[in-house]
Amino acid sequence: MDPAALAARLEAIEQRFAGSDAERRAAQLCADELRRGGREPRTETLWFRPQVHGPRAVFAAVGVAASVVAVSHHVVGLALAGGALLATLLDAARVRLLAPLLARRATQNVIAPPSRHRDGDVLLILSASADAPGRSIISRLERLRRGSLLPGAAGLLLVALALVAACAGARVAGAGGTALGVVQLVPTAALILLVGAFAEAALARPAPRAPAGGPAVALAVALALDAQPPRHLAVEVLVAGAGEAGAAGMAAYVRARRRGVRPEDVVVVHLGSSPGTVRYLARDGESFGARLHPRLVQLAGAVPGTERLQGRGRSGARVARGARWPAIGLEGDARPLAAATLRLVAAIDADLRTARQATSGDAG
Repeated sequence: MDPAALAARLEAIEQRFAGSDAERRAAQLCADELRRGGREPRTETLWFRPQVHGPRAVFAAVGVAASVVAVSHHVVGLALAGGALLATLLDAARVRLLAPLLARRATQNVIAPPSRHRDGDVLLILSASADAPGRSIISRLERLRRGSLLPGAAGLLLVALALVAACAGARVAGAGGTALGVVQLVPTAALILLVGAFAEAALARPAPRAPAGGPAVALAVALALDAQPPRHLAVEVLVAGAGEAGAAGMAAYVRARRRGVRPEDVVVVHLGSSPGTVRYLARDGESFGARLHPRLVQLAGAVPGTERLQGRGRSGARVARGARWPAIGLEGDARPLAAATLRLVAAIDADLRTARQATSGDAG
């Protein structure tokens, strides 16, 4: 299978935002290709709330109101700022207080179990998402700042709310004056900008012919590995729904399996859809980047032609790593991404062989 040709067919399905009919058609195309390649995929429907940025715009607006009110009514301002900060922290932990007010959409996971799974094999999950990100100011800025250690938009929201709450607390304690007003103005201005940015992101739609290299490469690599199986890996394909809306599909997949899968029995390689050079995620996270699996990062860095990247989202790799599963993310143009992924899988398989030989030697 040519991953670039399949990516082009997926990209021809326009407006693939999470929970849309276009996303479902893209997922169905992936399932059909897996069947054509000899796999037996199944589809799991799930419901999710795609409004990730809307609640954040509300929390930022409450923070602005808190800053204004705190000047004359210190306790009320502190209560508003503290409430907005707590709500944002809970939202970052996926406890969504505004969920009952938000509409639900249907998406689906396409799962193709391994063609073979021998005793002792480690489950290699090749995951990707068929939906596309919206064209928003936040997404463009965060792509420009990828690689830096600065927080993403969600992290900036947390920092700004914490500073407003601290300033309101200082006023309650008796502080005041021009200096405190100037200090309070900085996070307030940031929150005003974030209100607009999150509101715009909530309404954004994907670009025409948005990249779809991730799912195309996941399928192509899996079928190539079926023809030449690795020695210590059983390969499962997951086309996870709503990858650009909080990775809802990957979260549901991990949640349903984490109790029955030990971290040492699984490896996740998440493939993103992005043009350009092949990059591997060393850290990822919407607020503050969390480290992905150190050994997998090391192996990915050893693949020729790859570049290190600090992610700015909640990728499938980040979700899997939250369950303590070894996980790494790769992204890039379809053909070089497929080549890099095959090299990485070969390195993982060789690493498992070395570890097992060492264990056998110690036992002997």
